[in-house]
Amino acid sequence: MFSRARGLESGVARRRRRRRAKVRLIISVVLAVVLIGGALVISRLDAIRIERVYPSGTILLKEEEVMAIAREAIAGSYLYIFPKNNIFIYPRTDIKNTLLRSYPELSDVSVSFRDFKSISINISERKSQALWCLGDYLGALSESKCYLSDEHGLVFRDASGLENGSLIRFFGGIEGEPIKKTILPAEEFLTTLAFVERLKQAGLSVVVISLEEGGVRKGGLLSGGDIIWNANEDLENALKNLELLLASSGFKGRDKSGNLSVSYIDIQNVNKIFYKAK
Repeated sequence: MFSRARGLESGVARRRRRRRAKVRLIISVVLAVVLIGGALVISRLDAIRIERVYPSGTILLKEEEVMAIAREAIAGSYLYIFPKNNIFIYPRTDIKNTLLRSYPELSDVSVSFRDFKSISINISERKSQALWCLGDYLGALSESKCYLSDEHGLVFRDASGLENGSLIRFFGGIEGEPIKKTILPAEEFLTTLAFVERLKQAGLSVVVISLEEGGVRKGGLLSGGDIIWNANEDLENALKNLELLLASSGFKGRDKSGNLSVSYIDIQNVNKIFYKAK
């Protein structure tokens, strides 16, 4: 008798638990639908949808190019439901990565909130430090097709139509398409530019550099002639010996006005310098 009563009670309890579980499930589903529906409605409010893009920091790159990539990135919807141009869920990282991937001349991109209907895109462009040119050293003064490179020797943009007369020109060192390739390893490139600056201080302005095998570098001088060095040698000592030569009374490589007049100066052998006066 007692056993049957306990069985009836436990059956009633199970049914109650099942009913409560169903109620909780229904409530959860309703809440989920309300939350998703509410989020969908809010995400589509015009007051928080991006309409304007404000680029800044562009020099080589056109603002229209930046805006076009941003607008393409925020077009459409996530899962065909939530609009990508919602100010709270727009694809900020995608905009940044697409710009960096599409334009090698960019060193950094920052995408940020401006107001509820617009975003700002701040562009940092690479600084033009040198040119890398097609062809060979002998044709350096001709209209060679050239590309811009930054301070690390990374080639990032066609220089056609740009004013770059003051930049030093490099020839050689790259095969095939040069964009996104380096003229030299970054450290060696920086060392080369520093060495050229030291040469300028010594009175030898290098305007063209030919990168040749075995570390040999042939620099075309603004005054005419060449200076030849080897990047694998002790450039500091080579420069000191060169300065001593140029300052010596026995140096014959100057014209009557005292201007440098040489066909070449060869400092590949650090301890013995060769030159030929014009």
